[in-house]
Amino acid sequence: MSEITDLSQEIYGGMPVYKDLPQVRMSIHNSHEEWSDIQNPIKKNSST
Repeated sequence: MSEITDLSQEIYGGMPVYKDLPQVRMSIHNSHEEWSDIQNPIKKNSST
């Protein structure tokens, strides 16, 4: 019978990478609210 081996690992900023790869950087590209054009009341308006 075959066995499944989980090789996944957590991804985080500053994690070790192979020498020729760029450093890991984490940021929010888009939120669910922004994707659906819903205004987020917590997010500050940049024009004020």
